[in-house]
Amino acid sequence: EPSDDDAAAKAERQRQKQHLAVRKQISYLFSDENLSNCGKAQLTAMVDDDDIVSLPLAKVVMTKKLRGMFKQTPDPVAAAAAALRAAEPGTMIVELVEVEGELRVVRTQDLPDELWEIIEAPEGPERRSVEVRNIRGKTEDALRASFAAVGAVESVATGEDERNAPTAIVVFAEELGAIRAVEELNDEVNWRFGMR
Repeated sequence: EPSDDDAAAKAERQRQKQHLAVRKQISYLFSDENLSNCGKAQLTAMVDDDDIVSLPLAKVVMTKKLRGMFKQTPDPVAAAAAALRAAEPGTMIVELVEVEGELRVVRTQDLPDELWEIIEAPEGPERRSVEVRNIRGKTEDALRASFAAVGAVESVATGEDERNAPTAIVVFAEELGAIRAVEELNDEVNWRFGMR
């Protein structure tokens, strides 16, 4: 029959094992490897005005892996905070900081240049552009005039698709122009002559 000391020691080993797993997962979330797989919007949201990378601990514990680790835990934020506080100083790439009453996980290492390039890159034209089909007989100037009705047009480039049918890529100055073009200028009802 196990003694109370054995049960207490087993419970302590289990707690330390869970703390280690939690710290590893949180470190991975803030690692260069994981952050390089995030999109520009997600990375930008993690960086504050002082170029500090952080997230609220309440948001961190809602990630899929950590939710699974804490599914039996009544207060996952407190459990994650305990795990982070139990770490030896200097052994993690993050630390737990209280900012205006909110616990935040803060990355302690500078971001590599590759991640700063993603964050600081201008918004790409892919979100500001539309591909236009069924444009037989329309010049670039005519297309520019048609699309200027929904937003400032930055460029128009014509080409052909795989069937040699004329197409165009219209790039707007802002994403809203591309959204409005799809909503307002898409003429699928007129399948023979309407722009799509």
